This record gives sequence, structure tokens and C-alpha cells, in this order.
Amino acid sequence: MEQIMTAAINLLTALILIFGALPQDANAVQYSATGAVKCERSDYPIWLDIDKDGCDTRCEVLKRDSLMPVTIEGNRVVTGLWVDPYTAKIYSQASMVTIDHIIAICEADRAGGSAWTRAKRAVFANDEDNLITTGRSSNSSKGAKSEADWMPANIAHWGDYLATREMIRARYGMAETQAEKDRVKKLAGLYFRHKYGIRGVRVKRRWFRWFSNIF
Repeated sequence: MEQIMTAAINLLTALILIFGALPQDANAVQYSATGAVKCERSDYPIWLDIDKDGCDTRCEVLKRDSLMPVTIEGNRVVTGLWVDPYTAKIYSQASMVTIDHIIAICEADRAGGSAWTRAKRAVFANDEDNLITTGRSSNSSKGAKSEADWMPANIAHWGDYLATREMIRARYGMAETQAEKDRVKKLAGLYFRHKYGIRGVRVKRRWFRWFSNIF
């Protein structure tokens, strides 16, 4: 069973890479190392158990994003199967992944969040539409950078990534810099696949349904 699982994961990785992931050094599209921002993260209450089911926001997102049922010890997710949409890398241990705010807390803070009420900050910090499971290294690389300074290595995810950022900005009335507007326009014009290409991170679910029949 373990050998079958390993073979399935390896095949899934290869398929995702074929359907759009760029090599890891594609993170050169970060353009600059800017984006570090000082903000009080404690002003944004995070990992709340909104529905009072014993599973906080982090737990809920890990369950949602896993391609197979997760194992839970107490109220903590331990194992599952996650594909980092930023890099197309696959993880099976919850300790190896983290939950990324697509629009980071400190990015939101400088885009108007500093003037929000604490209640609105809590809603933003726990908004699952703005949360995604990623590898720790890609989360660290992204930090609080906007699309003007960082884009995922996996070009197949660019369309979803940019669309989600625009949706979240509109939902919370965030300001958008001219550099961010210019970068989105340039990406849309230069990278055909970000809008029309195969979305590798969507292909994964279709293939996993096939894999599940052999477990």
C-alpha cells in the first residue's frame, strides 16, 4: 500500500509539472525584495473557531485543501495530501505546510486595514477565501509582497491567484497601488496561460479520483 501511495504521489507530481509548473528558479519573477512591512499581527485575531466545532480556521483550511481525508489528533490535523499551488510540490504531513493569506495581513494593513475595526480585522484574518495551504518555503518567500513584487513559480496558478486577490481587495475595499495595477495589466498581456491555460492545480483533483480507486 505504501509503495502504491508513493508511486501515485510521484505520478501526480509529474502530471502537475507537465501541466504548467515552472522550475523553482522561476521565483525570479519576484522582481524585488521589497514588501517587508511592520504591522501588529496581534491586531488581527486569527485561527478562530468560527462555527464552534472544535476545528479552528487553520484546521478547516487543511481539511478543505487536502486531496484525501485528513487524520486528526485532538483538534490538530496531522496528515493529509496537499499540493502547494505556488510550486506544485506535494506534502503529506501537516507539519510541512502552512496556511498562507493570499493577501497577507501586513499587506492588508498598509492597504487600509490599519483603519479597520478589530471585528473587521478578525473577519479578514479568518476569511477562508483568502487562505490556502502552501509549503513553508513558498509562504516565507512570498511574505507580505503583492503581485508587483512576487508571483508563484507555478504559472498555471497565476490566473486563480490574481483573480482571488482582486476579489479580496474588492470585498474589503483595499487600496491598490499603481505598481500593482501595472503588474496585473502586464501579466495579463504577456502570459497567455495565466488566463487561458491549463490549471494544473485543478487537474490534481480529477487524477486523485482515479488514484483513490487503487487504494
